[in-house]
Amino acid sequence: TEAKLREEQLSSLSKLLHKVNEELEERVKQRTLKLEQAITSLNREINERTSAEEKLKLSAMVFENASEGVIVTSCEGLIQYVNPSFSKITGYNREEVIGRNPGMLRSDQHDKAFYANMWRALRENGEWKGELWNRHKNGELYIIRQSINAIKDSTGKTIQYGSVFQDITGLKKSEEDVQYHAYHDLLTGLPNRALFIDRLKGAIARNSRDNQRFALLFVDIDDFKKVNDNFGHSAGDLLIKGVGMRLTTCVRETDTVSRYAGDEFLIIAENISNAQSVVSIAEKIIESFSESFLYRGQAFEATVSIGIAIYPTDGETDEQLVKNADMAMYNVKNLNKNNYSFFTKSMNEEATRRFAMERRMREALDKNEFIVYYQPKVSLSKGRITSLEALVRWRSDGSLISPAAFIPLAEETGLIVEIGAYVMRSACRQLKAWQDKGHKDLSVSVNIAARQLDEGGLLDMVRSALEETGLAPESLCLEVTESAIMKEMDMALTILRELKTLGVKISLDDFGTGYSSLSHVRKFPLDELKIDRLFIVNIPTDPGDTAMTTTIISMAQNLKLKVVAEGVETDEQLEFLRSTGCDEIQGFYFSPPVPPDEIDRMFTDGMARPVVIKEQSNENECPRP
Repeated sequence: TEAKLREEQLSSLSKLLHKVNEELEERVKQRTLKLEQAITSLNREINERTSAEEKLKLSAMVFENASEGVIVTSCEGLIQYVNPSFSKITGYNREEVIGRNPGMLRSDQHDKAFYANMWRALRENGEWKGELWNRHKNGELYIIRQSINAIKDSTGKTIQYGSVFQDITGLKKSEEDVQYHAYHDLLTGLPNRALFIDRLKGAIARNSRDNQRFALLFVDIDDFKKVNDNFGHSAGDLLIKGVGMRLTTCVRETDTVSRYAGDEFLIIAENISNAQSVVSIAEKIIESFSESFLYRGQAFEATVSIGIAIYPTDGETDEQLVKNADMAMYNVKNLNKNNYSFFTKSMNEEATRRFAMERRMREALDKNEFIVYYQPKVSLSKGRITSLEALVRWRSDGSLISPAAFIPLAEETGLIVEIGAYVMRSACRQLKAWQDKGHKDLSVSVNIAARQLDEGGLLDMVRSALEETGLAPESLCLEVTESAIMKEMDMALTILRELKTLGVKISLDDFGTGYSSLSHVRKFPLDELKIDRLFIVNIPTDPGDTAMTTTIISMAQNLKLKVVAEGVETDEQLEFLRSTGCDEIQGFYFSPPVPPDEIDRMFTDGMARPVVIKEQSNENECPRP
């Protein structure tokens, strides 16, 4: 029994050990499986990390060797990384830019709105693409095509910005060159027919909208075939280039000069006020060809014929204008060449009349047909003539030609300089003769045109006239208009100061009608103000003109300037001016401009309408003569 019991115990123990062993084997098997899984996962992670590192290395190699510039910034906009191409394009090395803002590259070619739109796109869309100008480290400008992207983390928050850009300056230049040659003549560099027609249509659209006029000038080289025949086509090409250059110098920057075809050039001249403004351009062109052309040391002459059409009078389309200007040009060819002609008959007649007038003026200078009249200036304190204004007149074939008919043209053509010199000499000589007759305190005023200020030589001309006639400088007063001195104020100021060194007096004519202010009046070396007749004609009935005249006189008195009122015609005007303290009176009330012998009669017999000086109680006022 005991043996049997032990056998049963051993059997139970054996079963228990077997069960425990099985459980242990199962547990080892599970642990082994988990370990294998962990090892597999670890290997996979190692492989993934290795792949990622290889990818990062590959990306870095791509960035480092890319021809495009690469830049990475923080979300605050500070540079964290740039590649070598960045340095090549911008001129800055990596150490110079890390930690700085990309704004250091800005060129100031874009306004604030441009950059505001860029940042708006980045915030709203996470990217921006476009072209912009930057400035190289050496200061040169270049243009790039750039792409900027926001780099976000897993939560969608922007943590960096990455940008790739390419320098396209050369590409743009190539595109511009192609565009330029498509629309410009290869020989002269001027706009070709295609570009000219485009600009002509644009001029038609603008001037139609603004109800303005412009001129089309058709310029053709006279006898161009003879140049090719006698000197060869190389000389012909050089002549065409020379003609293009001369035409360009004869027009304004806003005008268009085009080589239309062969030896034909077309010019668009906008903002024309009248026929004379077009005539001035045509005459300047013709005058420019008075100088010979040189080819291999040999000089040859060349002239042009010009036809002129005016929009919209002579055509409302580009075809009509070109056709009519061409017809006008051939009209010149058929007559005498080396000239110009308007397509419109009436304008052509006007231009012909003015051309004839200019020719007659030149002949009149040679024939001494210009004469000088004098209009008295009467002192209100002395009651007599104290000064005279010299005014040019033109006597032709026994009759006087109105100054309004020739003075404007003389100023436009420059003849006023020669005419003005004649008037200056004549006035100084005549005044010296009157002074020698006993009128010692008499003075004379001579008008100075704007052209005389512009072209120089005025100082020498005045000095010569004084020395030639022996007239004392203080007896001569030079009258200049507001518009003349305000045109080029600095130059006018210099010239007037130089004239003052001679001892002559300076008068500001037509005061109140131009641009002068008190500051300008004080700046110029003036002795006298002349109130324009436009203010005098309505005093004392017009309150505005009356107030203006009173103000001018008061201002002049404060500046210690003499005041002369011109255009006086009535007793009321005279009495008003006397009451306000005006110094001298000039106008038909006393006398129109008259020849010197009439002035002699006035000195002998008295003025036609003598000035009555009222007795004054103030001892500082002038007494009765």
